[in-house]
Amino acid sequence: MQLPAVYYNKDKEYLPIMSKKDINADAENVALTFLKISDPGFKLPCRIDIEQLAEFYEIELDYADFCDKNILGASVFIDGTVFDVNIDGINVKKPFCQNSIVISDRIAVNNRTGRMRFTIGHEIGHFMYHAHIYSDETPLLFPLDELNHNSVLCGQDNIEMFYKNRFNLKEWQADYFSAALLMTTASSKAFILNMYKKIYGRDTYEIHGCLDKIKILRQKDFIAEFADFFDVSFQAAFYRCEDLGFFNETNFENLF
Repeated sequence: MQLPAVYYNKDKEYLPIMSKKDINADAENVALTFLKISDPGFKLPCRIDIEQLAEFYEIELDYADFCDKNILGASVFIDGTVFDVNIDGINVKKPFCQNSIVISDRIAVNNRTGRMRFTIGHEIGHFMYHAHIYSDETPLLFPLDELNHNSVLCGQDNIEMFYKNRFNLKEWQADYFSAALLMTTASSKAFILNMYKKIYGRDTYEIHGCLDKIKILRQKDFIAEFADFFDVSFQAAFYRCEDLGFFNETNFENLF
């Protein structure tokens, strides 16, 4: 079997070298495989039920009040991994099971569904591309106990950071995968087409720069509708639309 090209980072981790095209294709495949089984009659555009998708791929979801309030989510690769959490006002060390994602109660219970969905997708991205780093069955240049790796802890500076993560390949890959999974290329284009047809009543359109042609809606209003449909944050929707070429030059600061 030919292994993918890898990058050896400063943390002594071998990471796959994946282009945006590669990650988009992987996310599309993961989403379509799930949809064909869970909802055979699905039509694009559609919103991915990210919690059901995790369950479909045998990843358990758990929730915890992390003592470190910066932590939004964690991917657990080794059974019995312990995190410091708060239970009924008491700080304890709680073990979590292998192949699980732990989401912070801060985003799970505070009506931040967009951020929670993106965080789950981000952690699934770590399972997709980085589980081999932590597997005790995978030969590594350094022994697993020397690396002391059994999980990935992701804080606010790791998730939905997009361009700011470009110097942290592991977190960038997880972030980009989450965006590509929650807003697949096919579903995003279908949403744009529906919007265009609603406004102009025509089928023919050009994806690239499409937002420039939607004169009736301001870009901010359009992105808000896009974010609402896919149940993601405004920021995630903006960067996904920009990445897919739905508009060319926009001053992000002016959108707020």
